Amino acid sequence: MLDKIRNIIHRITPNTVRKRVSRIKESEFASRVLKASFWSILNTVFIRAFGLLSTVLVARIIGKEAYGELGIINSTVGLYGTFAGFGLSVTTIKYIAEYVKKDPIKVSKIISLTNVFSLSLGSIFVIGLFFMADWLSSETLAAPLLTPKLQLSSILIILYSWNGVQVGILSGFESFKKMAKIGAIVGLSNLPFIVGGAYLYDIYGVLGGMILSQLLICILYRNTILKECKIRGIKPYNRDFWDEKHTLISFTLPSFLSGIVMSPVNWTANAFLVKTSDGFAEMGTFSAVERISTIAISIMAPISQALLPIFISKFSDKKASSNNRLDRLNISITWVMGLTIILPILVFPELSELLFGDDFHGLDFRKTLIITMLSTSIIAHRQGIARSFIAKSYLWLSVSSNVFWGLLVVLFSYYLIEYGAIGRAAAVLFAYIINTLFFIPIYIKLKLAPVETLNSREAISIWICLGVMAYISYNDFNLIVRSIGFLITCYVFVKSFYRISR
Repeated sequence: MLDKIRNIIHRITPNTVRKRVSRIKESEFASRVLKASFWSILNTVFIRAFGLLSTVLVARIIGKEAYGELGIINSTVGLYGTFAGFGLSVTTIKYIAEYVKKDPIKVSKIISLTNVFSLSLGSIFVIGLFFMADWLSSETLAAPLLTPKLQLSSILIILYSWNGVQVGILSGFESFKKMAKIGAIVGLSNLPFIVGGAYLYDIYGVLGGMILSQLLICILYRNTILKECKIRGIKPYNRDFWDEKHTLISFTLPSFLSGIVMSPVNWTANAFLVKTSDGFAEMGTFSAVERISTIAISIMAPISQALLPIFISKFSDKKASSNNRLDRLNISITWVMGLTIILPILVFPELSELLFGDDFHGLDFRKTLIITMLSTSIIAHRQGIARSFIAKSYLWLSVSSNVFWGLLVVLFSYYLIEYGAIGRAAAVLFAYIINTLFFIPIYIKLKLAPVETLNSREAISIWICLGVMAYISYNDFNLIVRSIGFLITCYVFVKSFYRISR
């Protein structure tokens, strides 16, 4: 039966398409990219689809203000989790992808080193947040009632930290199919754990459900890693892991410093927001919009995660690293994927508005969403540059870029926070625009991104169309105008990306 279906498909498929499919099958690199991307996307679909459903149901159950409280709690846990993570996930991907075939003993030591460090640092920061929760709630957030909720949420820090390392290990092994299976199980478990918790015990129930979900992920990831190590003849624990301590300074430290900027910056800007009049309601609006952005980024993330170990192995080959087409592919893949998701959300914000219920209806929500989608489009473009930072070992430049971005976000947030969630979103957008324009000459000089993806007529056309559509949506033009603009923009995107990829 399957053979008959294949024959029918083969007969009706145009010759040009058949030739392209044949080339992909013959190319080891293309096959790896497609397989890794497919399973990574599937993994994200399972986790994020159920995650979005859980988020929408939780927002409807606990209400706008309580959802704002949950937003600042997640932001605080994220801040501490960034310190606990210490850039170890990226370290595992980098060194496992590079040495899994060359040096299994080195890989064994890296796995042991990152596991020990993640658990140790996670424990320290759990204790830190638990005992600082009262001061943070009363003095910094001006919300003393958050203390017990922050204390409960502190458990998540060690789970996030350890799971980050385990994801890095499995990504380095390119075990994306097995991660997708875990994603399906975890996605389904989110409904009874998190939504059931919200229904029964409000925010405390949500936090308890998140803890149970992360514990389940820990167990499933750990069992999978043990099996993968056994298949490859790699010891999952090596007592001599401290031999690899130099990686903590040469790679992990700049990776940590690069990532650490985001959480304290976002937390500071969120603290500005919740201190304003009606602050938690505004935080609820921004958290809901941020959640949509996070889902869009999370759909791109599996592609980045799948591509990173593959591009690391390719860029380590001098001949491949000088391939301009490979560089263009690196930037374009996640940029195309991101804009495919972002454009309909930006042009038709009413669809996202419907998800979160009546509390979230209104122009403020839509305008915040439109501004945030513009920021997300810049993030989509920068995903490929971020891979170049890691693969080509320019992480200290990444640190400089992120610090500059962080300072701009805090500065703009301070002056724009009177506009509530809209001002908070605008601060991020302005910071991304200024940061990107400042660093473009450096990216070109260091060959972190080809000119075609930064300063070409095609790249500029893409950004102009996106800006025009944002203006039309922000000013609430009627549906017909936006629909026509959407179709024209899609045409420009397809034509421009086709020229960039040639």
